Amino acid sequence: MDNHSVETARNLILIGSTGRNAGKTTLAAALIKKLREQHPVNAAKIITVERKGALCPRGGTGCGACSLERDFVLGEEHACLTGKDTAQLLMAGANRVFLLRSLKRTLSGAFAALRDQAGSEMLIAESNSLRTVVKPALFVMLTEGGVCPKPSAQAVMKDADLVVSAPFTDNDLARILARILARLNHG
Repeated sequence: MDNHSVETARNLILIGSTGRNAGKTTLAAALIKKLREQHPVNAAKIITVERKGALCPRGGTGCGACSLERDFVLGEEHACLTGKDTAQLLMAGANRVFLLRSLKRTLSGAFAALRDQAGSEMLIAESNSLRTVVKPALFVMLTEGGVCPKPSAQAVMKDADLVVSAPFTDNDLARILARILARLNHG
């Protein structure tokens, strides 16, 4: 990746993973719980798809999150609906939680819209693909032993600031928090 072609987002903590259900939301919620007392924190879940009207990559029609009729859809989550990742982020104490669904080719513009809505507060986001258009303050990649990394993870693995094995431990969380606080204190 050419880091000269990406935007720098000093208030963004980005969490990626090599596969589904690796613990991105669990890690994001743990970070929010630890950081919310000292820093206002917003959160976002970002879903990228290749083309409009595409079927769910997990098979069938899925939940509808992968189907887009526009270049991107940005919504703010307000309710703690059981089972939703965004609900976990709200319950962890995020001030605002966003769900961004975007075509990969329009992700940069979609992130600009998210950034405008989220403001200057710290933003903890889950996405591999976002790393292709944004250089965050910290990019954490969760890896799963024995799992072949999905293509979006393969594309950005080399750009990770920290690589943590899933499931993460309390020591991993402390190490991630130390890096976040160091970045915040030194800009």
